[in-house]
Amino acid sequence: MFRTIAIYFYAGRKGLLLAENLGTMGAPLPFELKQFLHQLNEKGDGKDADILSK
Repeated sequence: MFRTIAIYFYAGRKGLLLAENLGTMGAPLPFELKQFLHQLNEKGDGKDADILSK
């Protein structure tokens, strides 16, 4: 069970990385995917840290 969860986790991370790189290269991506990647990028920059701590 844990092996399957780990496989899905790493496959998901690689899939998101691939989608992000394709978007950076200029490949057309669905709007929802662009929005999701933008939200992840904002969280990684720490901009949402103040909201989560309240």
